[in-house]
Amino acid sequence: MTQVKLHKVPRRWPLVLIALDKFVKALALTAISMILTHWRDPVNQWLDDTIAEPHSWLVDRVLDGLKHAMGVGEHRLAQVMVIIFIGLYLIEGVGLLYGKKWAEWMVVIGTVLFLPIEIWQFAHRPRWSMVFVFIINIFVASYLLWRMHREKVVKHERELTSIPVEPAPTPSPKQPQN
Repeated sequence: MTQVKLHKVPRRWPLVLIALDKFVKALALTAISMILTHWRDPVNQWLDDTIAEPHSWLVDRVLDGLKHAMGVGEHRLAQVMVIIFIGLYLIEGVGLLYGKKWAEWMVVIGTVLFLPIEIWQFAHRPRWSMVFVFIINIFVASYLLWRMHREKVVKHERELTSIPVEPAPTPSPKQPQN
């Protein structure tokens, strides 16, 4: 009888690396936001120049809508957005460390949603660092999708190969013979 070779469960260390990346991003975003409070004028000038581009009409409308809906100014909106991104990175990192499926989906969806923006930015201002970040993001999303598929395959194989043990027949009580 030939032995069927089953798929192996994916290793855990890539998830830990992705989680560490999320923690580093949260820490870096926190540090940058604290540093930029001291350099507010140059950063605001850069943001004004960026928003003034003819291609940023959508971003401008979304930001205006958010400011109006929340009833806050530009500076407060920027703080809220930074806090939201820090929170998302921390939630994703903790979820990945605990091996939660929802965290893997959060990372995949969040990563894939930003890919068109990265492509657009590269088309308008190409830099090699953007290519590097794009390739890493594609790799992370692809790996997590592959990992979720592999775990599903392993689970299915285990269900198929486990032979249910039938309970031993219980002896029936002897009937008295007359």
